[in-house]
Amino acid sequence: MAKKEKQEIGENVEQEVIKTLQIDENVLKAFSIVVLMWSNLEHNVFILLKEILKIDWNLAAITFFEATFIQKLTMVTSLLHHSRHEEVYYKWDSAKKKIETLRAKRNDLVHGFWNVNEELIPNVTRLKARGKLSVDIQDAELNDLRHLYLAIIRSITEINSIRRIVVNELPADAFTSPKGPPLNRTQSPKALAQEKVRQDKQAK
Repeated sequence: MAKKEKQEIGENVEQEVIKTLQIDENVLKAFSIVVLMWSNLEHNVFILLKEILKIDWNLAAITFFEATFIQKLTMVTSLLHHSRHEEVYYKWDSAKKKIETLRAKRNDLVHGFWNVNEELIPNVTRLKARGKLSVDIQDAELNDLRHLYLAIIRSITEINSIRRIVVNELPADAFTSPKGPPLNRTQSPKALAQEKVRQDKQAK
């Protein structure tokens, strides 16, 4: 009996929240998918880092526990740049730019204040204080949310494609026995890749 009462209480709260917010349930479902898929994307970036470094789950969890998502993105960029694998580096660079754009859109939705306008269209207000205070108000329509979570899913697919290249083509000793000195990102990956081709030809 107690279990049944708890379920009814939870259901009542959900219905009251939906009624109070006056936001269409399909919009709320689409928003939920955005949140879930973004969590999946962040997890896939963690797995990518683990595969690049060829380390186990426990060590990866300890190593990246304190790292923010932005820091993880930067780590992937630095490691793939240092790997001198031109194809995977440029695939990641393209994917990362898309992820950063999606992150900004996702953050506005998650960290903003949800409301509805006079036409009962949901909108999100976001206060930003970067140098100066700004107020951004945008509609949160169903199609926009669907486009967003579909774009997030496409980015997850891209990350997994890059991960397959890392697993199959990046040597296990890429960082313990690198093909040259540590790099900084002022050095062109393309130039480095061309240099590697020249070195490989000389070695034959």
